Amino acid sequence: MGCKFLFTFALILLLISFISCVRILVVLPTPLYSHNLIYRTVYKELSLRGHEIVAFTPDPINNPKLTNIKEIDMSFLYRHSESDKEGSLLKLTREVFSHEEMRRIVNDTNERFDLIIVEWSVNPSFSLLSKRFDCPLVGMRAKGLGLEGHDSIGNPTNPSYIPSGYRDFEQNFWGRLDNFLFGVIWRMHYHLFVVPEAQKIADEFFPSYSKNNILEIEKNVSVVLTNTHPIITGVRPIVPATIEVGGIHLNREPKEIPKDIQQFLDNSKEGVVYINLGEKIRGSSLDPIILKMFVSALSELPYKVIWKWEKDDLPNPPLNVKIWNWLPQEAILGHPNVKAFITNGGLQSFLEAVDNHIPLVGIPFVADQFINVRQMEKLKIGKRLNVKYLKKRTLVNAVRNVIQNPKYKKNIKNVAVILHDLPMKPLDKAIWWIEYVLRHKGARHLRSPAVDLDWITYLLLDVIAFFIVCIITFFVVIYYILLYLWRLFKLFKGKIVKEKVD
Repeated sequence: MGCKFLFTFALILLLISFISCVRILVVLPTPLYSHNLIYRTVYKELSLRGHEIVAFTPDPINNPKLTNIKEIDMSFLYRHSESDKEGSLLKLTREVFSHEEMRRIVNDTNERFDLIIVEWSVNPSFSLLSKRFDCPLVGMRAKGLGLEGHDSIGNPTNPSYIPSGYRDFEQNFWGRLDNFLFGVIWRMHYHLFVVPEAQKIADEFFPSYSKNNILEIEKNVSVVLTNTHPIITGVRPIVPATIEVGGIHLNREPKEIPKDIQQFLDNSKEGVVYINLGEKIRGSSLDPIILKMFVSALSELPYKVIWKWEKDDLPNPPLNVKIWNWLPQEAILGHPNVKAFITNGGLQSFLEAVDNHIPLVGIPFVADQFINVRQMEKLKIGKRLNVKYLKKRTLVNAVRNVIQNPKYKKNIKNVAVILHDLPMKPLDKAIWWIEYVLRHKGARHLRSPAVDLDWITYLLLDVIAFFIVCIITFFVVIYYILLYLWRLFKLFKGKIVKEKVD
């Protein structure tokens, strides 16, 4: 018994030793702070658990106490962040691979990594890093996956009820038709234009490893961590390689607020409305007509307003509105005087509002914001507004409604309970799965057979074609049999008539 215990203990020590001495390369090309907040949470925790991290990121932590992390500052990528167009993403990819430190790492034959972590659904050429270092690959995504991301791991994307893109989706006939056509057009564009350009980048920077199609290399990913949760991002079928860790960045520890903001919040006993329209759609870039309407509407609210405003001044600001160009969002949402949150519907903002029980007024502009805001409305935790048809009275009524109607507060508390009712914390789950991949040197056994099928086989088009041919053949045969019988009948009838005449 004692020997068995000692053997088990030694085995555990060996396992811990193996896991704690690994080197992990993390590549995060997208210059969006809200996204990198998710990724930083993961690789920081990995470093605290003894792993050595080399991270290429536009938003480094820059904490000298984290001795296990070497961060390569890629903040210059922000100059390419005007849009999410593929051309921009391809440009970002080229910038990352051209970086002096990346070239050194890739070309140094003595460099070794035990795991590659990349931001998923950005560019398939990043998967070549796992080929170069002959180690497993893990993907991370700060929101839900796009069509190409789902296809890469074999997740079903039935357009009858699953949105094909980051757009509003009405589940009637025309909505389903639009959803189906969008999926077809998007995939054609991705495979005919995006992938060939990505392949050129792969051939340029990884000539020895890009002989195979980069999409085939991408399919070797072990698991993909997504910042999703069914109550927030909706229900859809996923394969075992998809690990949902929604709310991974949420931290219930007390957060510091700058003194001037703290004082404003503490003194606003009538309540505070918080406004943040995100990184892509800045408040200062709003259409002048919309901005004027916004300011006029806010002036009529019986609440104080905190607005994340990127410039030094707001034109004709009402007395109840205070602007700051930077705000600690989670900390503000956690203040007891904050009553509502006017948001663009970004996923991180959605999760933080739910976590702090703050009802929402959602005004989506781009990408997944439309889906998120529709989900807010579906859960009855917020009001959905359309910026194209937004009127002053509509905005005022929406804010008053979510604050004064107790159902919104009650519902969002219930959603928060479901969000947090999990067998383990999302961050612990993410780390467990990453270390699972390390322990098993990959997770090939989680790979869906669907990723190896072509579209004809996957959609059973060959089987459908077979049945169509069989049915057509059956009716053709029946037609000719009946035609033959009809001719025989006419011939027989003609003989009878002739015999009667004779």
